[in-house]
Amino acid sequence: MKNIRLLLLGACAAVLVPAVNSQVTWTTTTPATQTTIAGGPWTLTQGGPYTVVAGATTAGGPFDGTIPYCSNGVPIVNSTGTVNPTSPYYFPFVAGSGLNLQGYFDYRPRNVNEAIVAAISADGGQTWTFENQIENLNRVCPATNKNGSGNDDGIGHPYVINFAGAGFLYALDRRNGHVDNDGLLVHTLTPKAGSPLNGLPANTEFGPPGTSAIPTSAIIAQWEMELAGGTSSSPAPNIGTGTATALGMTNSYKGPSPTCTGAACEYTGSTNKDDLTGTTGGTDPNLSALAWRVRGTTKLNGGSSGPGWNTQAPEDTQGVEFAVSTVGYSNIVVQFDWYTTAEIVRDLQTQYTTDGSTWINIGPVYVAPAGGGFYPGITVNFTNVAGVANNPNFAVRMVSVYDRSASAPTPYTYTAATLGSNGAPVQYNDASGNWRFDEVNVMGTAGGGTALKLPTETVGLINPDGILAYVPNSYPFKILYVDKTLNADYAFPTAEQCGATLTGGAANHDTESIHLATSTDSVHWTDQGAVTGLNDPTTTSYHSIRYMAPNGSLIKLSSGNWGLFFGGGNCLDGDSDGFHAIMYAESSDLIQWTVINGIDNPIASVSPVTDPNTGATIPLNTPVIGATQPWFTGRVYNPNAIKASPTTINLIFDGYDAAYSADISDYRTVGHVGLAATGATLP
Repeated sequence: MKNIRLLLLGACAAVLVPAVNSQVTWTTTTPATQTTIAGGPWTLTQGGPYTVVAGATTAGGPFDGTIPYCSNGVPIVNSTGTVNPTSPYYFPFVAGSGLNLQGYFDYRPRNVNEAIVAAISADGGQTWTFENQIENLNRVCPATNKNGSGNDDGIGHPYVINFAGAGFLYALDRRNGHVDNDGLLVHTLTPKAGSPLNGLPANTEFGPPGTSAIPTSAIIAQWEMELAGGTSSSPAPNIGTGTATALGMTNSYKGPSPTCTGAACEYTGSTNKDDLTGTTGGTDPNLSALAWRVRGTTKLNGGSSGPGWNTQAPEDTQGVEFAVSTVGYSNIVVQFDWYTTAEIVRDLQTQYTTDGSTWINIGPVYVAPAGGGFYPGITVNFTNVAGVANNPNFAVRMVSVYDRSASAPTPYTYTAATLGSNGAPVQYNDASGNWRFDEVNVMGTAGGGTALKLPTETVGLINPDGILAYVPNSYPFKILYVDKTLNADYAFPTAEQCGATLTGGAANHDTESIHLATSTDSVHWTDQGAVTGLNDPTTTSYHSIRYMAPNGSLIKLSSGNWGLFFGGGNCLDGDSDGFHAIMYAESSDLIQWTVINGIDNPIASVSPVTDPNTGATIPLNTPVIGATQPWFTGRVYNPNAIKASPTTINLIFDGYDAAYSADISDYRTVGHVGLAATGATLP
């Protein structure tokens, strides 16, 4: 973490105000309005009107609205002849110029589904017509309006680099544990007329085999836990043969907990007590899904015992083991969903054996999401690992290991998924918690068949949250991207960490920097380092930019400068998604930037806020597009600047109603405004 801090401070220490030839002043040519869409999947308007009581939606919405999300168990559509506000669409990416535009959107009815949608506009982005829908996370019908057991963390935030008549579609893997850690998902586009997403999968590649790019014929053995049924220990696979064994839950470790001393909290060992229990939210879309819960007894021999997991246990001795013969198969791949409670050990190492006794580490140490929860779809690829194919003794295990992060307690020990108030890891307490597993798939190809087709991800981008902007017509490809490190500012001095929000919301502890990167093949990238002048990852000022959102927009100006529209925010928001305002900056070299329209004089802003330190209103000045409108009082970001003429652009952006946590009538919507430039033209 120290290295991350030095990189960020190095970016801030560079020259923040480079020389620029001129600066553009923006004014409106048309008012900001919500856009509409014809056709496509269900829209929020169909679920209205909405009734909110005590901060919760009690009527309307996807479950019991005027036209609910499902009819007879099947999701319905926004018929071609019906025009509704473009909701719940967000993270727009728009290409083209003039009036004829191609749009790509993240479609996300909360806790129901997530998908990528393509649509076309013939009026500069004010109205849209549906074309394609791909990468559906699931098609589960909601159980209630709140539908807290649903899942909408799939593949989203589309960004397209058009090249040589086709192009590349990038998307963020938004699942717990993967987001801001894995590379961006990359698809090669082969568009056809009226079908810009032609040939891409209808369902996410990260779904269970058979609903994704991996066929069920590839499964050697599968543990889909609700199909095992009951509360059995060491569940048998529902497909194929193999064994599942809990490791280290029967033990005789004695003594006081590291966080508790005295007779009242001494533990006297544990016996295995694994079982199956209801756990939703992973890869399995079933709202009644089960998972294999691995734990020990809570009491033994009259003592006060922990849950089997123990800080005195050596590394690599507690967890689970799955043994599956691979005889007759090659190109072996193992996938699994891992769930942790908040209190349990957060660090998992995968290992394998080819002889049944010698265990070898493979892959990184996986870290549970902050506060616990699912880390779905962990993939371990054994395709090129010697000895794994055609082996009767193959087995894989997932075991707990010490936290060796820069901020971990020393000497190293097990830390918990729960984070401290400053975002730092805390030591496991030996008192509670468990790991759970579901959708464990051991896959391969019979004989010498072709290796399984796994999703392609970018290599070389550092913790990518998404592409901020592509430099038009560049080759090698050149991009600005957002490097986001989750829960990392605890390594900063206290004065550089965000505190609670003005309304008492929890502080955000992520850090971000904007990097330049290049590539010759769209997949393998070379990071060129952090740029300067756009954000300060150490600022706690309510008038400065700490966070930035991907999906911004670069325009070339007649002055020779580059203009950048982007979304940004700071500690006010309790979130690192950069949604407080739409802003504008310029640069002559793409490295040193000057912010022209910032937090206090933005292009657009969420509802005004009073600075408690000075009494000043944020923003200090009226935004370029005018007063905040109800449909973007809560969030405004993801601006797409599309040239309409040498002096004007159409700006397509994203907005949220301030009450979106309860009333989803304006939960995620797409807006449009016309802007004119003074001081330069758009060649």
